[in-house]
Amino acid sequence: WAVGGYGAIVLWDGGSWSRVGSGTTDYLLGVWGSSATDVWAVGHGKTFHWDGGSWSSVDRGTTEFLLEVWGSSATDIWAVGANGAIVRWDGGSWSGVDSGTTEYLNDVWGSSATDVWAVSQRAILRRQCRP
Repeated sequence: WAVGGYGAIVLWDGGSWSRVGSGTTDYLLGVWGSSATDVWAVGHGKTFHWDGGSWSSVDRGTTEFLLEVWGSSATDIWAVGANGAIVRWDGGSWSGVDSGTTEYLNDVWGSSATDVWAVSQRAILRRQCRP
């Protein structure tokens, strides 16, 4: 999957790219999935979920635009963005997480559900949890 301007979402099938309708003209900036039937796209204005058949808009727990999304599983997904925005999907809903900064968070990645990193141009944030 790849996302872009004016709601562009494209899928690589192993031989070619094909456009998949997103239902939005908002810019989409990040995409991540746990499987072929569980993919998330984030960007300006909205967050979208792919269920294997279509994209649908999902309330995302923040009014800030989101730049990137990453997860360790279908029930542990993180998205980051403008003004220090961090939101987490727990398998049922997105909720805001206090980042302690107003920096624009440009990326999020982790090695596991208990080791998640968010970065801006001037800061690195790390969330460590013990099971």
